[in-house]
Amino acid sequence: MKAKFFTCTNGFYIRSTICCIVLIISIFHSFCSTAQQLNPPIQNYSSIAYDAASQNWDISIDETGMIYVANNRGLLIFNGQTWKLFSLNSGAIIRSVYAYKGKIFTGSYREFGYWERNDMGGYSYHSLNPLFKDIALGDEEFWGIMAYNDSIYFRSFGALYKYDGDKIIKISNGVFTGMKVFQNKLWVAKGRDGIFFLNHADKLQFFEPSSKLTGNTIADLEVHNDQLIAGTREQIFYLDKKNDEFNLMPGNLNDAIEKSELNKILSLDHENLIIGTLKNGFLKWNRNNEGIQVFNRSNGLQNNTVLALDVFKGQLWLGLDNGIDRMDIDSPIKFYTNTTGELGAVYDLIKESNKIYLASNTGVYFLDESGL
Repeated sequence: MKAKFFTCTNGFYIRSTICCIVLIISIFHSFCSTAQQLNPPIQNYSSIAYDAASQNWDISIDETGMIYVANNRGLLIFNGQTWKLFSLNSGAIIRSVYAYKGKIFTGSYREFGYWERNDMGGYSYHSLNPLFKDIALGDEEFWGIMAYNDSIYFRSFGALYKYDGDKIIKISNGVFTGMKVFQNKLWVAKGRDGIFFLNHADKLQFFEPSSKLTGNTIADLEVHNDQLIAGTREQIFYLDKKNDEFNLMPGNLNDAIEKSELNKILSLDHENLIIGTLKNGFLKWNRNNEGIQVFNRSNGLQNNTVLALDVFKGQLWLGLDNGIDRMDIDSPIKFYTNTTGELGAVYDLIKESNKIYLASNTGVYFLDESGL
């Protein structure tokens, strides 16, 4: 089945000064007193469309734009046209995925390895479990993978490991909840114990400024505008380069996060930060004007729980608790969706002074970049 584009019941497609209206007779739901925003195009991929399970835990995109998704039923691969599913022989849920130099590393329950393209046009799996040797895995699941200094580091809620191409070693025990390369060092969030970095001896060293964060579980790490970003479920901090201190992000971003529960952070560009949440889709925060846009089920997402984020050439990909969504975040085309019904049937419109005025059977309205 082909994936379908999200369509609006009463929408406007706006490209610079060109405006086109698509009208559908019936408009649903109740009117909200706050402005309803203009949204970029969103494409929804349901579990039926990609023919796998609903939950998608991680996303990685290689340099060619191939999409790799850690799904409950295995590794999903999307080439822009078709989805293909590759499952482990054990049937284990894949929790993490990372594309690196032609290999697709995946982590699951008591299993770590990589996939490579085979002569049949598919992908073959190579388990690295024999390299654990005397390391007891217990009930470990591997939730994060990252390349650093030509080695692969992967984390669980029990330990941090390193694969150098020949062997696997355990770096440290602990509950590891985030991982990022920053200033040519590998940084890891160790649950409620703060942030550590890997020193030259391959040992974890505590980063003293993160003492401010201890006692709070760090959900994710990111680098934005050459600043280290750390997010707990309710707050987001940045490392101030002037005084080497973690400070709260300015404005009302943390108020929005507190209500939504932060799960993932993605630096979209030098101005915008994406915060995937557990309860309210994702937030797009602009550091210049501190503006916040919220994208959730009410304006196009399939689900409000964002489990994974990645971006490639202006295409934002979201792994959801139910489905996969793609947003053309840089598109000059924007959609307005009236989810209420109070707007009614539109009979005429005119553009004047960067506003579009609409005459409907319920009154006169205007539409600008902020919404209706």
